[in-house]
Amino acid sequence: MSNDETAAPARSRQRTPPHQVEVPPTLKCLRTLQAFQRAHSHIFPSVPSLRWFYRQHRAELVEAHAVVEIAGKLLIDSPRFAEKALEIGSKTAAARTAR
Repeated sequence: MSNDETAAPARSRQRTPPHQVEVPPTLKCLRTLQAFQRAHSHIFPSVPSLRWFYRQHRAELVEAHAVVEIAGKLLIDSPRFAEKALEIGSKTAAARTAR
């Protein structure tokens, strides 16, 4: 038996079993609007307030990949959405200060 033939079973033993497949980090970050709102209720006190923010800034959020649609469901990429919301909030505050 060659080294290649004996190495193959060792490689297959090192694979992650299908029931333990590692989820890519970006998928782990996806949340429903409801879950995101619950986690950030100090900023978005209700789901309608989060939906309003999304409607007002949809183009920016989509461009930043902060929201995605999978299987007809709108999902939020938590870190990207939070980063973009801070950026939008900073711009809004600066614009009000400049008035």
